[in-house]
Amino acid sequence: MRLFWFLRLRIYALFINVVGWSGYLGPVTFCKGFSNIYFGRDCRIFPGARLEALGSGNLLIGDYFRCGQNLFLTCSDENISIGSHCIFSANVFIGTQKNDFSKSRTEYSDNWFKENVSEHDVTIGNRCFIGFGAVILPGTVLGDGCVVGANAVVSGCHPINSTIAPLKSVVMSL
Repeated sequence: MRLFWFLRLRIYALFINVVGWSGYLGPVTFCKGFSNIYFGRDCRIFPGARLEALGSGNLLIGDYFRCGQNLFLTCSDENISIGSHCIFSANVFIGTQKNDFSKSRTEYSDNWFKENVSEHDVTIGNRCFIGFGAVILPGTVLGDGCVVGANAVVSGCHPINSTIAPLKSVVMSL
């Protein structure tokens, strides 16, 4: 099975920027903006990834990246930069688009999703771990060695070796 994933990455390498010959890419759900997507050496991405590099934005993925199922990376005019040796669990979302929904729907024009959109780079340092179901919001900067807990919603700047986790967690005992 992973042989086919390896071959898929080799075929995608004709369109996207891939460094090195190792690594693999499981079946993707959606991929757009091939020329603005950069994979480092030995990236391994499981099935269900959605990669969107729209406009002038870039998806920059460092060396030795590992990711579970259903990764969703989307940027329009800003960059998502992921350092080397990062590990992402399944169902991780990272986006650079930020909408202002302070107005009511009636105050917007016909296409209200395109109004008041701002862009902010997302930067993730080296050797970071992102837990299952985490959401990384626009403008987030994670220093090297940061750990993001499962289902955390992250924004802002976090220094080296920070741990970010949801305020409430459910602990069950038998």
